[in-house]
Amino acid sequence: MLTLAATAPMLGVEVSEGMSKAERVGWEWLATKQTVTSFEYAAAMRLPNRTALNHLKHLTELRLVRKLGSGIATRYEVIGP
Repeated sequence: MLTLAATAPMLGVEVSEGMSKAERVGWEWLATKQTVTSFEYAAAMRLPNRTALNHLKHLTELRLVRKLGSGIATRYEVIGP
């Protein structure tokens, strides 16, 4: 399992620069997990659910996480970098 400090160097410069500071903090937390729900992410990051969904969508676009399922059963699986 990755530690929070170990995840930062793993992101490429382009990926890291394309993320907000809050998204990088979120990625560091996510990298220690296998899968999470948007509600778990929102609670851990102390974000509104809509903001958490936006972070997870962006992390999906960056191919750092994969969206599994749909609706309330949606989970996000860590896959990258």
